[in-house]
Amino acid sequence: MIASDKVIILETENGLGKVVRSHRKSREKIFILFLSQWDQCCIDLTNATLSSYIKKPKIYLVNSWTSAKAFVSYRSYFGDITKTPTLVTLSPGQPRVDDYLPNIYRTLDVG
Repeated sequence: MIASDKVIILETENGLGKVVRSHRKSREKIFILFLSQWDQCCIDLTNATLSSYIKKPKIYLVNSWTSAKAFVSYRSYFGDITKTPTLVTLSPGQPRVDDYLPNIYRTLDVG
């Protein structure tokens, strides 16, 4: 399901795998936002992102309920993702992982 041309909701671990493989080839900057559908902070962040995200890099939303293995499968590539929300920034170089909510809002420029 595509929310817009900049915000893409990934439904499966396989979808995240395709995004990561594509990034390894293109090396373009992207954001991957790991969320929980049960946490009110994540729900608010999802709504803010879907309604007002206009920055250039694409953002991929990964739901912890439908893509639970994604948190473990990419541990060696992203680093430990132990809580939601967590924003992973993939750009040329080392991936950056941020789980501090004000920094996520500031990076995405939403809310």
